[in-house]
Amino acid sequence: MLAYLHIRNLATVSQLEMEFCPGLNAITGETGAGKSVIMGALQALLGERAEKSLIRRGETRCEIAGEFALSQVDPTLAEHLQRVIEEAGAPPCQEARLWLRRVITPTSSRAYINDSPVTMEGLRAVGNFLVDIHGPHDHQSLLGSTCQLELVDAFAGLHDQRRQCEETFRELRQCRRQTEELCRNTVDLAEQEILAHQMREITDANLDTDEEKRLHEQYRTAANARTLIKNASDCRQMLSEGDGALVEQLRPCVGWLGEIARLAPESGGALEHKIEGIVEQIEELNHELRSFADTVELDAESLHQLEQRLEQIQSIRRKYGGTIEAVLARAEQLKERLDNSEMREERLRQLAAREKELQAQHQDCCRRLTRRRREAAGELAEQAQRKLQVLGFAEARFQIDIGEAEPGPRGADRAEFIFAPNPGEGILPLRKIVSSGEMARVMLGLKAVFSEVDQIPVLVFDEVDANIGGRTANQVAEELDRIGDRHQIFCITHLPQIAAAAKVHYRVDKKIAGGRTVTELHLLDTEQRLHEIVRMMGGDNNSEVARKHALTMIEARRK
Repeated sequence: MLAYLHIRNLATVSQLEMEFCPGLNAITGETGAGKSVIMGALQALLGERAEKSLIRRGETRCEIAGEFALSQVDPTLAEHLQRVIEEAGAPPCQEARLWLRRVITPTSSRAYINDSPVTMEGLRAVGNFLVDIHGPHDHQSLLGSTCQLELVDAFAGLHDQRRQCEETFRELRQCRRQTEELCRNTVDLAEQEILAHQMREITDANLDTDEEKRLHEQYRTAANARTLIKNASDCRQMLSEGDGALVEQLRPCVGWLGEIARLAPESGGALEHKIEGIVEQIEELNHELRSFADTVELDAESLHQLEQRLEQIQSIRRKYGGTIEAVLARAEQLKERLDNSEMREERLRQLAAREKELQAQHQDCCRRLTRRRREAAGELAEQAQRKLQVLGFAEARFQIDIGEAEPGPRGADRAEFIFAPNPGEGILPLRKIVSSGEMARVMLGLKAVFSEVDQIPVLVFDEVDANIGGRTANQVAEELDRIGDRHQIFCITHLPQIAAAAKVHYRVDKKIAGGRTVTELHLLDTEQRLHEIVRMMGGDNNSEVARKHALTMIEARRK
């Protein structure tokens, strides 16, 4: 419910703060007192268009804020509402409290949900879940064909059937998308041959991510084979194999140091050991050089083969990705496309069979929904017509037309509420009714019927009492009171019967302060309420008869 409303610098309202109660809230006041300003503020808060002319003269901005208490909201509605809040980009509600705020300046209009800025579309989307306004400037979800179908389904208890239909249609749509995607990605015969050739070229290359590095090392070795062998041979000659080799020159040193070791064992032994180690290292180096030279081949054919392999790898890299890794990834892509192409016909047959199966299931869901909807529409229309007759449309006709629509997640139906308020008039869609007074009463009658299934928590009725009185006024008051058991109702009214039926009563007053017109909203206590109802009856507050009559009306509604 709307728990709190704040208005600042809106038209004739300078500053207004008001807390509201559950059930039926009546708002009354003299004609021209500013009741329409309160209505305009609520509409602006819910995201309706707001002109800069609404800003109070002399001020730079106006602001409307409202707090909604969600603790008593239907869980399904609360879940949907939270999803809409998240889609609007606002944080979730804390402690079941939702804050809406609208700031209007001469150059901009800003909206906030839970103190986070949102688009006006986001504010309207949230407002549509919270409030229905029925009056001269309607904010009416009930007039939309989608909502009318939802209400028929809720009345008929079709939640499970609707969910099955939605799930089947979603799977059907996914199956169709997969088919379209497969057809888009299918290659023709010529392209298939090209892909197969590319695949063979990469596969035949038998690539290895480390091979190119190894081949370059082998190529450098092979290309310099003669120099490597000559240098190794010259080194061996100088070390131990040629005339005057280093090993031969060291032989006398070995003998001299051996003699020193014999004569001076303590110091000479170490010297002898070192010279022997030097000779051994030279011989080992000579052996390693011989082994190295044996591994170097002077094979021109091997060198040519290395060159060809390197050229093949470089060519493949240039054509298919720049690196061996990229080429191998390209091979995987080619394989996948070729495999998909080969499996295409079988996959298409599977998808076609599944689509046919799902289409039959969806058609069956649609048929069952249509049958149930038409059954419920007749009963619902009868109840609505009886309710409208009680509310002053004695000869009214009300029907619900369930017509064909494009098959979709909600089935294959559209709903249209149609209405003829007076005998001899053509029956028209409810959305084409011109009279705001008639519209408000029709909305009241429908809300009375739908109050058990309609989840929108706040209903606002303006001019619901237009052109009615007497017994009909009593009936309207009773219906508002009854709907108030499940919804929070705001009724702007001139009828004392409705004001007397309200749980709480507010009066709009206009006064002059500081040379400026100011509109105020007051919560009436028992005595003030009695005075206001006497005024609405056209009586004199000094008249004991009028006061007793007003008191009787109030007490009658409390029973």
